[in-house]
Amino acid sequence: MNRYLFVGPSLPDIRSCDDITVRPPVAAGDLIELDVEVGDAVGIIDGYFHQAQAVPHKEILDLMARGATVFGAASIGALRAAELADHGMVGVGGIFEDYRDRVLWADDEVALMHGTAEDGYRPLSEPLVNTRAKLVEASRQGLCDPETADRIVGELGAMPYRDRSWRQVVTVAVASGVDDAAAWRLGRFLATSTIDRKRDDARSLVGVLRRAGPGLRSAAPTRTLYLYGWQLAANHSEELAALRMCQVLATDFPSVYGHAVLRWLAEDCRTRCRSGGTVPGNGSGLPEAAVRHGAHVGWYGPDELPGPLGTWVTEHELAGADRVEIVARVLVRSFRVEPGITADELMLAAFRKLPGYAQALGLADRVSAINELGRRHRPDFDPDEMAEDQVLRWLAERWEVAPAALDIAANDRGFPSAQAAAVTARTVFLAASCDSFLADFRIGTENAHQSSTGRSPEIAMPPEGVSADAELSRGI
Repeated sequence: MNRYLFVGPSLPDIRSCDDITVRPPVAAGDLIELDVEVGDAVGIIDGYFHQAQAVPHKEILDLMARGATVFGAASIGALRAAELADHGMVGVGGIFEDYRDRVLWADDEVALMHGTAEDGYRPLSEPLVNTRAKLVEASRQGLCDPETADRIVGELGAMPYRDRSWRQVVTVAVASGVDDAAAWRLGRFLATSTIDRKRDDARSLVGVLRRAGPGLRSAAPTRTLYLYGWQLAANHSEELAALRMCQVLATDFPSVYGHAVLRWLAEDCRTRCRSGGTVPGNGSGLPEAAVRHGAHVGWYGPDELPGPLGTWVTEHELAGADRVEIVARVLVRSFRVEPGITADELMLAAFRKLPGYAQALGLADRVSAINELGRRHRPDFDPDEMAEDQVLRWLAERWEVAPAALDIAANDRGFPSAQAAAVTARTVFLAASCDSFLADFRIGTENAHQSSTGRSPEIAMPPEGVSADAELSRGI
C-alpha cells in the first residue's frame, strides 16, 4: 500500500518518510498523473489557486475510481472534501467540518500568499481562517470585544487574500474606533499567537493517513470531455500531439480513420449482438457489417436512413451513393465513444500499428523547428495569433473541400468540428506551407522522401519588410 501527501505552507517542515511520499501543493493534472494502485491512500492538504489551475473535482473522483482512498484537510483539501463528501472523499479536521456545515463558505478563507518550496513556503499573508480563531481568543482575553472582532473579519474578508495581515488588523481596528494603543496590543497578539488551525488539521490528516488501511473502490465518475482530455494528455501526450498533426496533415487520414471506426462497430456487433462470423480483415465488408450493427442496436430501421442527414452528408454525396455508403459515412462522422467525446483512444490504438507511425512521432520536432525559423526571420510571427477564418480557408484548400463542408471534412478526420481542427492547424500552418515532406504526408504508408540529414528543412521565408499577416495569408 502506498501513501501520498500533497502539502506545502500548512505543514512546511514535513519530509518524505518510509510510509508517506510527500508531494508539493496539488495542481490540475497532478492526480491524473499519479500512478496509484487499488488500496493506496492520498492526502490533500495544500494546493494552488492562482499560480496554477486548481485541482478539478473530476481528478479526485477519477483517483477514487482507480481504487485510492482520498483524504482532505486544512486548505484546498478541506474544501474539496466538503464538496465531495457524498462521493467518498474523507474530510479531516475542524476546517473541513466548518465547510461541510456551511459555517465557512468562501474559498479564500484558507488562502495565503507564500514563498517557494526552497524558501520553506514562508507566509507572506495570513489566512482568514486562522485570523478568525485568533480574534476569538483575543476577545476571550479582553483585547477586543466580539463586535470589533466581527467587523475586522468582515473587512479582511472583503479585501484580497494576499493583503491580509496583522498590520491590516491594526488599521481596521483603529478605523473601527479602537484607540491606537489597544489596536497595537491586538496586532502584537495576532503576530505572536501560536494558534494555527490549518497546521493543526494538517497534522491530524498525517496521522489519519499513516493509520489508513485499504479502502473500497468508488464508482467511476462520469467521463466528461474535459476528464477524457486530461487523461489522454497525462498518459499519451507525445502520441496525442503526433495524432493531432496527422489528423490535419495526412492526406490518407480520412480512410484510415473511417476504417478504424467501421472495424470497431463491426467487432462490437460480433460480440455485443452475437452476430457470429468474423470481422472482415480489410475494407471490403466492413461498411455492411457496421451498418447492420446500427440497425441491430436501434439507431435506425433495417432499410432506413438515419436523420437528419444534412448535418453529416453533403448533397453531392447523397446524389451519388447507395444506402450503405451513406449510412457508413454518417456512422464514421458521428462516431463518439460517449456524448461529445471523439474516438481518440480508438484512433491512438490504430495509429500505433500504422506504417507511418514512427515518422509521425517526429512531426512535432519538425514543425517546431520550422516555426522557430519563422520567428527568427520575422519576430511578429505567432501561430496562435492567426485569425480563425484564415486558418479555415487554408484547411479547405488543403483538404480540397468547399468551405461549407469543412465541418464534415473535420468529422472525417476524427475532429468534432472545423474549429477544433483549426487549433492544431495553426501550429502546422507554416511547416505545411514550406516543407515538401508535409505536402503529401501519409500515415497509412511510410513516407520515403523524408530527409535523412537530421537537419531542419530548407524553407523559403518571405523577404524582410513583408508583414506576417500579409505573407501568411498567401501561405508563405
